[in-house]
Amino acid sequence: MKWSLGDGQSTTCDGVGTKYDPQRDGWSAPPCGFKAGWKQSGTQTLTATYVWEITWSGSDTGSATQSLSSTEQVTVGELQSVATTS
Repeated sequence: MKWSLGDGQSTTCDGVGTKYDPQRDGWSAPPCGFKAGWKQSGTQTLTATYVWEITWSGSDTGSATQSLSSTEQVTVGELQSVATTS
């Protein structure tokens, strides 16, 4: 899955995702997340693209790539920051 925030930021996620962990979440970005997020509130564009890479073999062999994409307008009402130590 590729996520694009509409402002040039994007990330590609492999696998099934990350299980919610209340001990970690809120303090660090998950392995497949955005460290910064949107830089301003208001209506933003979010695009999700799922890519299938398909291969087959038998009496014939081959491969193909298929993608499905969806774009939504998301209203961000509040931005928060988190202070961390280095």
